[in-house]
Amino acid sequence: MRYDIRLPEGVNEHTDNKLVRDFQANLVKTLKRQGLNPNYLLVREQSQEKHQHYHGVLMLEGRKTQSIHNHIATAERLWNSALDLPPREGGYGLIDDCTKDRNGNRQENGVMLRHDDPDYETKRDECFRRASYLAKINQKANTPKGQRELFTSRIPKP
Repeated sequence: MRYDIRLPEGVNEHTDNKLVRDFQANLVKTLKRQGLNPNYLLVREQSQEKHQHYHGVLMLEGRKTQSIHNHIATAERLWNSALDLPPREGGYGLIDDCTKDRNGNRQENGVMLRHDDPDYETKRDECFRRASYLAKINQKANTPKGQRELFTSRIPKP
């Protein structure tokens, strides 16, 4: 599944990646406790006018979960907590579930990959296409010197 992370308007004191690193570690720990075997790829972007934001891909154990919505809600709750924001009905919208394209049209997020699925290769290629958005060059050059732009989980060797 894809997700995006933003900072609230007017919050400018978090120019390094510590906050998002701590959030991501907390999210992974929470998902591991649920037996979901999480792996992720996260990239930092920053336009010249705005503060940084992050784009992520999260891969979970599909035999134990079938919907992204609970995971997005968990991420929203953990991110709000990391920012010391009080709980709010509906959240603050700082975690985007990537279910709408740039024009506001509905798009699917979350793909179940099964090797025995006749559409496996098509779905795998779609996952690759969606994840490749993280590799775009635009807005990567504005990251302050010494700050990482790429964060990944370690996938153990089989």
